[in-house]
Amino acid sequence: MKSIYFALILLIVLVFSVSESHASEGDIWLTPVNVQDITASKSFDIEIHMDTGGKNIGAFNMFLDFNSNDVIIETSKGTNGLSAGTDTINYTILANAGDIANGHYRFAGISAMNYASGNDVHLLTIHFKSSSTFTSGISNLSLRFNELTDELGMALTLGTLTDATVNSDRAQTPLYRLFNKRTGAHLYTRGEVDRDKVLSKWSDFEFTDGGPAFYASLTDDGTTPIFRLYNTRTGVHLYTRGEADRDKMLSKWSDCEFTDGVPAFYAAVTE
Repeated sequence: MKSIYFALILLIVLVFSVSESHASEGDIWLTPVNVQDITASKSFDIEIHMDTGGKNIGAFNMFLDFNSNDVIIETSKGTNGLSAGTDTINYTILANAGDIANGHYRFAGISAMNYASGNDVHLLTIHFKSSSTFTSGISNLSLRFNELTDELGMALTLGTLTDATVNSDRAQTPLYRLFNKRTGAHLYTRGEVDRDKVLSKWSDFEFTDGGPAFYASLTDDGTTPIFRLYNTRTGVHLYTRGEADRDKMLSKWSDCEFTDGVPAFYAAVTE
């Protein structure tokens, strides 16, 4: 039996946009689902689609490599994190979940008969979740197909990786405004994890807005870094623009401290 080997690379970022046009037998592409505004601990799916050329699928063998610091597989969903595609009938999925912690996942599928055929067949869905520490940037997923045959065990024609590239807009994060009932001051937190951490740690803070105050960039794309300082005497936070302003405040007022280590976010100083 001949084997087919190739890889698909998918970039996981905050916003996805994909253009689709598939025509040739053997073409395989990835379709992200529920991937708008991905921040920490957010669920999303990656669908695997294929142009079967009108043939039934007999078997496939796949390997998934991913950065476990950025994304995890939700094994509680489907079968060890895998669900049959909407076009899959009479299937068996054999998965090796033992390597997931190491950023690898191997799974195989067998469909002996009655597999939907066509030029856009939804083979499989992989259930993902961003990690609790994921904030922004790019995470690579590499999907390797080692075997793809028809129901008679004959290798299908190797197609092209049509539209395997996923493009993103500039990565952004929601900023939430909290109110300190004791001091009367406001605090801006970056993302849900930071927001909920503050609310659980300090009972003086409350969140009543219901949604983000605004969105800010988390990448250095020519904009200015905004640093968050803390006043140990008053309990109030101060945001400074750039390193020079931050260092000036720290040297001038001993009550201010900077422990975050990184910018709170990036912002444009011009319209």
